[in-house]
Formats: sequence, C-alpha cells, structure tokens
Amino acid sequence: MARRADAMAFFGMPGQPPTITSDMAIDLALVTCAPPWAPTTSMVLEEAEKFKVALFQNADSLVTIATHTDDIVMAREDNSTAIILGLQNLPDNVDITALKGAGIQVISLAYDTVNMYGSGCMNLDVGLTQAGKDVLRAMDQEKGMILDLAHASHRMAREVLRFIHEARLFLPVMASHTGCYGVYPHFRNLPDQVLREIAERGGVIGIPTLEFILGNGNEDINHFRAHIRHAINVCGIESVVIGSDGTYSNVDEEQARAQFEMMRTKIDPQGTWGARYPEHPEIFLGPNKLEHIANSIRDIAGEKTHTVVGENLVQFFERSLFV
Repeated sequence: MARRADAMAFFGMPGQPPTITSDMAIDLALVTCAPPWAPTTSMVLEEAEKFKVALFQNADSLVTIATHTDDIVMAREDNSTAIILGLQNLPDNVDITALKGAGIQVISLAYDTVNMYGSGCMNLDVGLTQAGKDVLRAMDQEKGMILDLAHASHRMAREVLRFIHEARLFLPVMASHTGCYGVYPHFRNLPDQVLREIAERGGVIGIPTLEFILGNGNEDINHFRAHIRHAINVCGIESVVIGSDGTYSNVDEEQARAQFEMMRTKIDPQGTWGARYPEHPEIFLGPNKLEHIANSIRDIAGEKTHTVVGENLVQFFERSLFV
C-alpha cells in the first residue's frame, strides 16, 4: 500500500500540543518542534523536549521519531507514524550538534526577517552571511541533517545553493512548504530557478494548501492545483510533494477562527503577509486531508498521484537520513 506523507504537518492547532489519533491517514510527517521565535539554543531544546513528551503522551496510535533511515523502515513494519523533527528558524549562536543530539533533523536558517545567518522571506534581497555558511558546514559534518529553504528569501536561497555547490557539501536540501513564485508572486514563494535547482540536487518541493500565498480571492482548490501543476512542469513529478502547512485535527470553525487571529497577531501583526481566513480550503483540513488532496490532483498527476502525496517524500527522507 502506498505511503502518505506531509512535509509540513500539524497535529493540532499551531502553538498547541500535538495529538496524533488513529483516524489520521498519514504514515510520515515533518513537524515543527519549537516555535520560530525561540531565542536561544537552550530554549529550542526545551521546547523540542516538551513537544516530544506531548507527542507520545497524547497519541492514541504508535508514533516513531525518525532520526535514521532504519527508523522509517521500522515505523512502516510496526504500522507507526514516522515523525521527523524540524525547525523553521535558528536562534543566534546556535549549537548544531546539540540540535542533532535532540533528534532535530531538518533546519531552516531564517523564518521571515533578518538574522545573523541571512534572511527569511520578507527581505528578498538579503543573502547568506558568514555565520550562515558556518552553520551549513556544521550541518554537513553532522551527517543526516537536512536544510529547508521554504522560508528563505530569494537571494538567500540562491546564495545557499551556490555555497553548497562551491563548498562541495553533501547537505540534502528541500523546500518543505512553499508555493511557486511563477504562479503567484507572494514573497513566501520561491522562483523557478531555485525550485529547479533543489530538484536537480535530489531535493523535494512541498506545495502547501495555505490559500493566501497561493492566489487571490476566496478559498479555491484550483489555486493549489495550479501550483502543483507548475511545480511538476518545472521540477519533474518525482520532486513534488505535499507540504500542507495545515492541521490533521478536527477543529470547529469558532476554534479555528480564534486560533487564526491569535497566530496572525503574533506572526503577522502588520498584515504584511496578507493572511486571510479561512487559511485552507475546508476539504483540505482534518484527518483524511491527503485522500482529498490526492483526489483533487489525480487528473494532473495521473498514475503518479500516490508519489506526490507520499512516496516521493518518504523516499527523500530514506535516502537523506543516515542508517
């Protein structure tokens, strides 16, 4: 049976403890284990430990934190959900070895604004710093760590990819949840050149269902479909995955709206991102979202639909995490 996977999943509302239930139809997920505003390595480690404890305490089905390829294989044999821990931002003077020791495998250098490593998506013309290069070298030395460019600025992403090539690093690269700038020019989306280079390096591009970065107007699955189609044309279908950036929990509308307003106040107080409610098409929320996503793109991906909604991402992690 084909596996289903998500390159940016939430098991609960963002900011709330994760809860994995047996009705969630997912085999592997990359999750954010600490908030992007955690200011120090010690705070990140503390938040990550809380996340792991909650993950196991609240799960009513088997869960495996995957740090090696063998963990993914064993999770499948045990009918367990494989969870890969990631961060969407780094604190200053980060200790990469400590993060790896805590089981954190996937790292973004910057979330939205400028930090000591470069910049996130809100500063398209800010690039990679010397401190950022040092972090990339440290990640490469740890083996099995993966760089995520989903939130990088355009210049940052280009310079990171150039540095990895010129420094001959063997660091796997992905974009866990990003739209295609060529379809909709929101600053959170990456240009074709970057998407293509990630794919050429053996990486994957996760397309989100987050409406406000995919297109104008009300919720519409055709925005998502347009990005899937474009990513396949630019990168090849074997490099395209789902990075929904949404929850697998059943949430009522009142709770969802309240959570949206809270997160918008915290992350986008000036309205720069253009966030709007509902964030995701309703059909793409809940425990069976990947089934609905598969049905929505079957006419685009055809017999390869199962690879986009699972196998491509699972295979990427199987070859990127060390045995």
